Amino acid sequence: MKSLWFFLAGLFGGLGGLGGEWRWAWVPGLASALLGAMGARKRFSGLAPIPPRKGLPVTVPPTPEMENEDRRNDTTRAFLKGDLAMAGQELQARETRRLALQEVEDAIDATLFDGLTLLKDAVPKGHTYAVLFPGKSEGYYFRAWITSSDNLVPGAALNSNQGLAGQLLKENIKRVLEGDIVADSSQLHYYSSAEEKIRSLAGVPIVVKGVRRGAVLVDSREPQAFDSGTLDKLEALAHIAGNLAYHAYMAFEKGVHADQLTALTNYQRKFLENMSVENIVGHVQNYMAECLEGDRFMVVERKERHGNTARITSCLGTSAADLQGLEFSLLDKGLVSLVFEKEQIINRAFPPNPYVPRFSPGEKAQGRMASLLAVPVPTDQGLDMALVVESARSRRFPEHQQNMLTTIARAAGFALSRARLYQEKEQLASRDGLTGVDNHRTFQERFQTEILRAQRYNHQLAVLMMDIDFFKKVNDSHGHPIGDVVLKDVAKIISQSIRAGTDLLARYGGEEFVCMLADTDRTLAAETAERIRESVATRVFEAGSTRFQVTLSIGGAMYPSDSKHGREILEKADKSLYRAKETGRNRLVFYN
Repeated sequence: MKSLWFFLAGLFGGLGGLGGEWRWAWVPGLASALLGAMGARKRFSGLAPIPPRKGLPVTVPPTPEMENEDRRNDTTRAFLKGDLAMAGQELQARETRRLALQEVEDAIDATLFDGLTLLKDAVPKGHTYAVLFPGKSEGYYFRAWITSSDNLVPGAALNSNQGLAGQLLKENIKRVLEGDIVADSSQLHYYSSAEEKIRSLAGVPIVVKGVRRGAVLVDSREPQAFDSGTLDKLEALAHIAGNLAYHAYMAFEKGVHADQLTALTNYQRKFLENMSVENIVGHVQNYMAECLEGDRFMVVERKERHGNTARITSCLGTSAADLQGLEFSLLDKGLVSLVFEKEQIINRAFPPNPYVPRFSPGEKAQGRMASLLAVPVPTDQGLDMALVVESARSRRFPEHQQNMLTTIARAAGFALSRARLYQEKEQLASRDGLTGVDNHRTFQERFQTEILRAQRYNHQLAVLMMDIDFFKKVNDSHGHPIGDVVLKDVAKIISQSIRAGTDLLARYGGEEFVCMLADTDRTLAAETAERIRESVATRVFEAGSTRFQVTLSIGGAMYPSDSKHGREILEKADKSLYRAKETGRNRLVFYN
């Protein structure tokens, strides 16, 4: 059942284009060919591939592998000619789509070969019989053929300026019929030698829905080998082959399109299921890799909101390790910078040389890319993110893919706006409004988690309780605004002296701070405490024309040597702090 549409498309398309006695000769042959196609028999040319000879005007793929993979995959887009906006190269996984497309291509190839076999029986004077399909370039290439020649170039390309056969690419040419060719057959461009001495050529274009999508031709070494009846047979095969391939590709692409729309809906739902900016970025990255045909996928963000420096925060694909974390200036006017500056979509195809910078003028080319699509992610907080996908193939991002990425970018932007508002509210609830460090409640929650971790891994940890000496005198002498400056600067000095993401710092109340140092022994804790104390003591503050300094008293306690309970460790650190104040201030005292 999986290939039933192959049968129907080919059969009914063929019946519509045949007439007279010829129709009744082709019906059983066509049925046989399509039944063979359902078995996905592989195409063969009747000969082993012959390597091209240098110096002849023949366009060929560099390797048989490219002919089998790249040319056939490019044909899908070229053959449809925009009748269906391409859905991309990915389904739920790249390998899934590759295998599905391979099955479609194999079935088409098998049917084309069977059609050529029937044509050879009906036109016995032929030397080479061929079906040509459009490829990546403007011309056609040999998709399937049967030949008696040792000089046919496998997968040869044909352009409109290449002799008699090239006439089949011109819109005003309906048929080509020549029975007295006197020039060298190398003018046919698909032979590597003039030894063939071709005298006759017949060919017709493949036209589906009024658009040229390939050609069928036959040549012969005999003069006047073909007549109008031959052209009728060629047109019948062209009609069958064209409709078969068209409907096969259309059905395949519609299936991919449906899968992509399903994926888009799923990711939009995922965006709204969580309030994490990091998770949203991860989902966006997965969507691009799953549903777009590209070789490199990037999420680019401003380092600071409304700032002029951006960073590649996430990268998958070619040279990902080299680009991950790359920072660049938006003032350098690279292509991606225009997304932030103009808030516009960038969809570009590049020539092989010279290299066009994506981010900054002096950047190193990381994997030769021929196409780039960059889409802004708009949020309520402004434009500070862009999605970028690149491909090694030229013109790989048609309007459909651009629209799909734009849609996901808008959905992601809406989700990011909500997530950021949620995080800001959470931060307001967990942070001290003046200094920006954790508040007392947040510290208590996180501290209990760190105690459990230390117990599990048998680690030590230190607690430092810190108080600004004579802080009331600062407020009384210089005013509360200056006092606030002192509190913020002291909090900043402490933050810069501990490990971000590992140690904890909180404003414990008034002019008092508490710091927890994870996986730290008494010696390292004392070194950190002294470094903080000395940094605060050397800081000079200004209040008008007055310059002054403050000092810090510090009390410390250790887990598990002083206690194995979090509350007791805090109490003992607090007692040590008061001991430091009683013995002269501006000093460190550990619990003893």
